[in-house]
Amino acid sequence: MFYFGGISLALNTKHFEILKELKKEDDLKRVADIFNQTERNIRYKIQELNENLGQEKIFIKKRKIYCLLDENDIASLIKGLNVQNYVYEQKERMDLLIIETILQEDEFQIEELADSLQMSKSTLRADIKILTEKLKKVGIHLGQYSNKKYRAQYKNNDLIYYLSIFLYNYVTFDEGRRAISFKRSNYFEKIVYEMLTKMYCSVLEDSYQKIKAIDLSYTDETLNLLILLISVLKLRKLNSEDLEVLNKKVLKETKEFKTLRKVFPELSELNIYFLTDYLLRISCDEKEIFARHRNWIEIELGVYRLIKEFESLEKVQLVKNKKLLDDILYYIKPLIYRSSKQIELKNTVLKEVKSIYGDTFFYLKKAFQSFETLLGLEVSDNEIGFLVPIFQVALRNRIRQAKRILVVSSYKRNLINFLLARLEEEFLVEIVHVISMKQLDDFQKNVDLIITTSDLSQMNLKVPFCRVSPILTESDRKHLEEFELPPQDKHISLDALMNVIERNVEGQKCNTFKMREDLLQSFPNIVVDEKAQEIKENLVIQKYQITELDVFDWKEAVKAATEILWKHKYIKKAYMEDMLNHLEEDGLMFLLNENSALFYTEPKENVYHTGFSIVHVETPLIIRGKKIEYFVCFAPKGDAEDQNLLFQLNDFFEEENFENTLKKMLRKK
Repeated sequence: MFYFGGISLALNTKHFEILKELKKEDDLKRVADIFNQTERNIRYKIQELNENLGQEKIFIKKRKIYCLLDENDIASLIKGLNVQNYVYEQKERMDLLIIETILQEDEFQIEELADSLQMSKSTLRADIKILTEKLKKVGIHLGQYSNKKYRAQYKNNDLIYYLSIFLYNYVTFDEGRRAISFKRSNYFEKIVYEMLTKMYCSVLEDSYQKIKAIDLSYTDETLNLLILLISVLKLRKLNSEDLEVLNKKVLKETKEFKTLRKVFPELSELNIYFLTDYLLRISCDEKEIFARHRNWIEIELGVYRLIKEFESLEKVQLVKNKKLLDDILYYIKPLIYRSSKQIELKNTVLKEVKSIYGDTFFYLKKAFQSFETLLGLEVSDNEIGFLVPIFQVALRNRIRQAKRILVVSSYKRNLINFLLARLEEEFLVEIVHVISMKQLDDFQKNVDLIITTSDLSQMNLKVPFCRVSPILTESDRKHLEEFELPPQDKHISLDALMNVIERNVEGQKCNTFKMREDLLQSFPNIVVDEKAQEIKENLVIQKYQITELDVFDWKEAVKAATEILWKHKYIKKAYMEDMLNHLEEDGLMFLLNENSALFYTEPKENVYHTGFSIVHVETPLIIRGKKIEYFVCFAPKGDAEDQNLLFQLNDFFEEENFENTLKKMLRKK
């Protein structure tokens, strides 16, 4: 052990983080900023590292850091540390606690744990108290049932996911060598490496080799977590019959189930269901059985509100963009699953996303707050970062204005015409004029860009220019993209196409509806139905859809609302009975605003067509601590109309004067 000024210089994880950063950064100020510390503190940390190394291997000259350490020096530094000259941070103590307790068994004794971890009992008790609160958030309850003993209680699903994700932080997957191991780049990782290698190494290696040898079309990250789930299932002695898995009948028919069953015969059938369920839920791959979550209405409405909130913050209009909504819904389903299980995807471009699209990221993160509240989730920056490009594309496409272009060329007319045709084919441009180089000095009109076949670099131009070949090569096209010329829309409007066809078949019999469908199916990547891309706007309320009652039980109000739908042939009686049987379930009701609630059940064959009804009660009734006056019953058929009507209902009940509108209708009745 080394000493500085008579005081033992103990290291901690921060020293190793600084060492890692010094491989990429040598500016003292930037290193201090990265770790949110003063330059003086960084100097002290470097001095302490040198003392433990026994020689000056890191030094600073004129605020530039020179690091002469090699891998052998770092290995020697780690080897020379022990419990006496290394100070664990709280997170490290927590992780050691997890390894020594719930990673292995449900019960543990405080005295044995204190000896094993070489910690004082008082420190250990304080850490257990903090860990108890942390585990409670993921459904694992740590209870003290005597002065010295603790026991963990949990649902098996929650524990398996938690332990697998915990291990993920310490496992390294070497895809090049097709090998798996535990990290050991610093002293703490070395301690964890020694503990986990004894317990998990052989099982992890076996699972890794088997998974990598089979054909499962998922990302490496998804398969790596699958390997950890398999290893925890094998080593953590749990009653596999307590695993909760839905849709077993459908899961059994999937390729994933059949493959895993064949490769891992030692696992129980329920284990295989559990692993198959994980694969299907965590990816964006659209599987019929998971196309709708049980609370799908909250999810779709949550996404709609998220877009509206983003609109408000960015001061743009995006909510009518059906493609944006569909793209987010496609990604949001696995996002919800990952967030609920606290599965953290590693977003390697998050830093660049925050740097380049900082405003979009900031507004999206803020807009996500209402979504998180609605679904009771916490969504990570990594997940939000993956959605930023989707919003960025929508922002860029919301206004497609042609760029005003001046073409400068001395080529013959046929080559110039070819260039103009190519420009209009590739980009959304307005060709303002075509002139020669001699005429350029006299040109007065405003343009966004000059496209030239000549060298204009010697001219003092106020407008940017881009030199291209008259035949517009691929490299020219890419160069023009750098000037942010909007790409030409290669789609053909279905309405425009139908107008041309109808003019040519005027007076002849033809099924225009069938023709529209045939065109869309025959040319799915060329013909686009613009009307279908827009979300319908205003809610229409018929007189028969609303009524007023004086009741004292909120269930009576819901029953009356369902009877309206049944009476007017929106639903079968079986749907009404199903909804009334599920009234106590939180997942089938949510608040539209402070005094309005929407009730629904899952879309089934018992719905004739999508519809809604509204019941106003004279005396507000208490539900979830809110005084509810308006009871909305929603009957979803399970098609595109559900979404439109749901969003219309949301917008209507967000209006300030919605009560006046409804009361006016009730008075007319």
